[in-house]
Amino acid sequence: MNANMMTMKMSVYRRNQVHVVLFSSLMAMLCYLDRAIIGNIHDELLVHLNMTEQQYAIAGALFYPGYLLFEIPSCCFLEIFGARRWLSRILVSWGLVTVLTALCQTPTHLYISRLMLGLAEAGFFSGVVWYFAKWFVPSERSTQVAVLSSALCIAGILSGFISWLVLSFLGNPFLGISNWRWLFIIEGVPSIVVGLCALYVLPDSPAEAPWLSSDEKVELIARIAQHASEDDIHVHRDGGAPLVFSWSCFVSLLRLYVYPVRGGLSLATNWLLMLSMFFLFAPLACTPLFLPTIIQSFGSSSVVSNILSTVPYLVSLVAVNLVAIHSDAKDEKPLHIIATAATSMLAYAALAIATSCSSNFALQVNFLFYFIYFNLC
Repeated sequence: MNANMMTMKMSVYRRNQVHVVLFSSLMAMLCYLDRAIIGNIHDELLVHLNMTEQQYAIAGALFYPGYLLFEIPSCCFLEIFGARRWLSRILVSWGLVTVLTALCQTPTHLYISRLMLGLAEAGFFSGVVWYFAKWFVPSERSTQVAVLSSALCIAGILSGFISWLVLSFLGNPFLGISNWRWLFIIEGVPSIVVGLCALYVLPDSPAEAPWLSSDEKVELIARIAQHASEDDIHVHRDGGAPLVFSWSCFVSLLRLYVYPVRGGLSLATNWLLMLSMFFLFAPLACTPLFLPTIIQSFGSSSVVSNILSTVPYLVSLVAVNLVAIHSDAKDEKPLHIIATAATSMLAYAALAIATSCSSNFALQVNFLFYFIYFNLC
């Protein structure tokens, strides 16, 4: 490969990072913020909605049935309508649900809100990773997903900090609305705004990217197609242009996504992969809901626990990028996954021991979570 071609590839790579990855990461950050709000106002929900701990846990879990139910259909609609319109729809939908959650008066209202939030968010992360596949070859994607994961770490930092600011300094009530309800409004409105901006910022494919020249578009589309498998249907249609919607098209795509799943269920290796993913992501699902509460159990106040809960995310922000960069540089994935998963296992075991010792305090919990969050790489 000559020097001019290499220079062009690096220039395209950097511009795609700025225009595609950074905006997608902003969307991911807002997604995590809206999903994790209830973890920062655990005590307020118990008091003002007259909830029990069991009802709070149910509310947290109800996010996932809707997410699971609509995940594959959402990916089909993303393929049909294109990333620009469908990701915009997802953001605006979850933003509206988050804002409306401020109106909850009973545990049942919160149950419905969490279920609707899962339905609204379904397909977002898989859709963004699918979208990245249009812009980056496989050897480049770990770094892009790491940037996306970094946005989740930043969201964890902002979540605790915003909650601390609102609960500590905003009047209660403010303009006749309880300060904890303002959290849903403050964190939900930006999702609506960014979702509307996505209509004008995100192109559906490299062929529509205004920051690329005609030659750069042709070269990028050809390079992506060269690295795609036969099943990567989005790279075989003019660089991934949206389809014309019809229900028959939706059903065809649904079968295309579901059929390999049905066949794959007969393979033991796929079951092993699903089992490993379950054990890796179960703690990730619980962390935003219970991390402030765990820290509070060591003697911190509700407000202080929100601040302390930001520390693991700070460490994770560094770790997730270091591991991803090293993985891409070595072009090696399995050993990195095994190492981070093993570290996570040891950290959770240590955390279980630490939480049973009354002499420990909140900062020790954060120290143990440093290693747990290393697994998010």
